[in-house]
Amino acid sequence: IVGIGPDPEHPGFAQVNINPYFFDDLTFAEGFCETVRGKIAVRWEKKDGAIVLDIEVPTAVDAYFRGRKLNSGTNRITIPDA
Repeated sequence: IVGIGPDPEHPGFAQVNINPYFFDDLTFAEGFCETVRGKIAVRWEKKDGAIVLDIEVPTAVDAYFRGRKLNSGTNRITIPDA
C-alpha cells in the first residue's frame, strides 16, 4: 500500500522507488522498512481533495517518487486526489 520498492539493480536498498497505491476506500496508510542504510518510511492521507504524502529517506539512499528524486530527510508531497 505504501509502495516502498527496492531497485534490483542497486542492491542493499541503495536506490528505492516509492509507488504507493491509493485505494478508494482508504483515507490513509503508513508503513516503513528498516534497511541496512536506515529507515525508509511512507505515510499518505487523503485530505481536503488532495493526497498528502510524507516520505522519510535516509541519507545513504537514493529515493524516487514518480521519477522525481527525493531529498534525504522528510519530503512532503501533495497531489490532487483524482
